[in-house]
Amino acid sequence: MLTLTIKEEHVIVKRWKGANGMKRNLPYATIILMIGNVIVFIISAITGNLLYNKGAFDSVLFSFGVELYRLVSSMFLHADLEHLTGNMILLYLSGELVERYCGKIRYLLIYFLSGIMANVFSGIVDIFLGREALSVGASGAVFGLIGALLFLVLFAKEEYEEITPGRLAFMIVYMLYTGFTTENINNEAHIGGLVTGFLIMIVLYTKLLYPRKRNADIIDCDGVKQEEQ
Repeated sequence: MLTLTIKEEHVIVKRWKGANGMKRNLPYATIILMIGNVIVFIISAITGNLLYNKGAFDSVLFSFGVELYRLVSSMFLHADLEHLTGNMILLYLSGELVERYCGKIRYLLIYFLSGIMANVFSGIVDIFLGREALSVGASGAVFGLIGALLFLVLFAKEEYEEITPGRLAFMIVYMLYTGFTTENINNEAHIGGLVTGFLIMIVLYTKLLYPRKRNADIIDCDGVKQEEQ
């Protein structure tokens, strides 16, 4: 006797994943950056003003185009323990989320390029205003990560449902306001880093700016997987 078997049809709608699969792995790049900042701070505490004299971002030197390595070295120097602690907390909170989505290489690109451009923007403002200033800190790079995170919250909503754009925007505005109302805060670097991080994400993830058509994987009655647009 011939038995007819009808296979049940399954429609599986796959949730789109980020560039790194959004895996909950340890954020190794973020942790290494934090360790690097802490080590440099300890060395600074031991050597006094040596590293600050050699590595702080100097708007005067920048205006003459000399010792441009300070654009990077200043990112690893911090004025005191409170300055270091605040930046490292923000680095971990924002960096873990951005690294998990972008992967380590793109994450580091965002971090360092944002930090460099934050100093460049700060230097340009200092030159325009005729100021002579030294600045240190990772906050320009950290604000770059926050700018990147803002982009993801706005355009990769499925991956960041727990973070609302309004809440993140409020946090950014509050941090900038605090910078403007507190002495010795390089808010120009914060703004430069924030904008740079956001713009880098536009370049790296242009596809997120446009609506995606969700694909459905269909297993037909013959057990053959087909893709339906």
